[in-house]
Amino acid sequence: MRLLWSAEARADRIAIWDYLAAENPAAAIRVDQAFADALEHLCGNPLLGRPGLVRGTRDLFPVGHYRIVYEVVDDTISVLAITHTSRLWPAQ
Repeated sequence: MRLLWSAEARADRIAIWDYLAAENPAAAIRVDQAFADALEHLCGNPLLGRPGLVRGTRDLFPVGHYRIVYEVVDDTISVLAITHTSRLWPAQ
């Protein structure tokens, strides 16, 4: 499987890193590694996440209250967003 990141998902990952690193750099490293590990595992099992709130998407919960929103089309996993579960996606 091929993994593609949307601009939104890339920005989300950076924002999460920045937020966590400001208070606890070790937590930022742990959470970011959990994202990386989950996505690596996802490449071998693309239907691992549950059906998402938006038709055609899937949600994976790799760590804490964070959700990776993605879609699978043919041999490509597109990461659409990484959000805290307290936030709506897509934004209303």
